[in-house]
Amino acid sequence: MVAYLCQEPGRGESGREVMERLRPLAQQLRVECGSRDVPVIEALCISDGRFWSYCCVSEACCPPEGQSMGLPGTSVLAAAATYAGLQVRGTLRELRARLMPWENAAALAQEIALDTAGMAIVPRILDEAGRAGVAAETLELAEQIMRRFEQAPSVSGILTADLRDDQLLGHDEAASLILGLQDRTTRDRAAEWMEGDAAGPALRLWRALARRCVGRTANTRRRR
Repeated sequence: MVAYLCQEPGRGESGREVMERLRPLAQQLRVECGSRDVPVIEALCISDGRFWSYCCVSEACCPPEGQSMGLPGTSVLAAAATYAGLQVRGTLRELRARLMPWENAAALAQEIALDTAGMAIVPRILDEAGRAGVAAETLELAEQIMRRFEQAPSVSGILTADLRDDQLLGHDEAASLILGLQDRTTRDRAAEWMEGDAAGPALRLWRALARRCVGRTANTRRRR
């Protein structure tokens, strides 16, 4: 886990002062998570357009004045991408837009599919006997969609690529995956695909699912 502590400076306060003020909270988060076998491998403070590490003591990579967030108007997303070593294509606003839920005519059909799938899948997840079956079905469906993405003809342009993936993923399929991945163990197993050859199609699938988290419970599903 990576922890992000984000707060803009108050009047007369610097970003570094915010970082020092939040240091006890960062330490408490690390201790509490560690006691639950959830190691926090990095904790970052983001303030006033800069970020600091609470874990790294090397001034060569983590100077006392902090590291610049780079482009104006960037956010936690920039720090996350920087930490993960990701090369961001296009602006960060464009990157964020690729993850936002639909607001088009298809959003209603997707919301209906989510509600329908919820009535069928959620009770099975809550039932000890049915949970394993949902997990197996979810992972099998996810792998099927990822293969479908891999076999699709390549296209040029970010928007065109996202539209292609959206067309390759049905409403019912997306709903089943979004609901099935609410189970933490299943989600953790799926997260392992982000390493190796499966990382590319897995990332495309996660982006496509993020865009399908529409309707009244979209925020809840996205937080999970």
